[in-house]
Amino acid sequence: IFWIRPALRAHLCEPPPTRTSAGCCCQIMVRLSLAALCAGLTAGLAAELTFMPVLQASTAQWHTLTIEAVPLGNYGFDTYGFNGGVPGPTFRMQPGGTLQVNFVNNLNASGNNGDCATSVFCKGTTSNLHTHGLHVSSQSTADGLEYNSDDIFIEVEPGSETMYQFNLPENHMGGTHWYHPHLHHATALQAGGGAAGVIIVEDPEGYLPEPYASMEERLLFLSHHDLQKLQAIATEAQSGILETAYTDATEANMETDIFLVNGQSMPQ
Repeated sequence: IFWIRPALRAHLCEPPPTRTSAGCCCQIMVRLSLAALCAGLTAGLAAELTFMPVLQASTAQWHTLTIEAVPLGNYGFDTYGFNGGVPGPTFRMQPGGTLQVNFVNNLNASGNNGDCATSVFCKGTTSNLHTHGLHVSSQSTADGLEYNSDDIFIEVEPGSETMYQFNLPENHMGGTHWYHPHLHHATALQAGGGAAGVIIVEDPEGYLPEPYASMEERLLFLSHHDLQKLQAIATEAQSGILETAYTDATEANMETDIFLVNGQSMPQ
């Protein structure tokens, strides 16, 4: 899973590179990849590309993030997602800011099976929340915090919820990050199924030159879903969700190695 953020072009080649610059090669590769991607998307003549809802981090507001069974495109079966879709909402925050999340597990307890002592994959519907790339505390309420921070050992059972508070240091670098469940034995199934989203840490005011700071920004969330592998993992975990994904897609003569852009197949 990866994202392309146009404003980041400013960081690829500084100062303007020569033809032999490694930075320039990087930029050329990115541009060529984008050109190929755009050509493929246009050829699909499908629906217009849409973008994820944006939620602003604030100490004055708690955002609800619900992991649940959501439709996988037009495939006719469910996968894992946040707030009704794949991907989840985009969180934007400032260095020194605080992101507050009420994490709700709306998955079905009937899929919370498997013996973790003997199986790699189990607890398919127990979950938690991990921020990938943020420099924040890894502690939780078990360590005396008022709210959980980025503790990957937290277990949120189906039908339960918990509160997360992520506090960025004032000197946190701006950047493009992401979030996803990180429960051991269930990460591949839940994150690989589509339960993930973007976190943008804004650049400080005046950090970028004006031509870059004022550029239109289009955030692309590219996700890959290998239905054959996901079905094998789901079957071992007895998760219910995705247990027949590969079989169903094959019988319907649909692609089983799926790439989505902002949750859409071949958008324009």
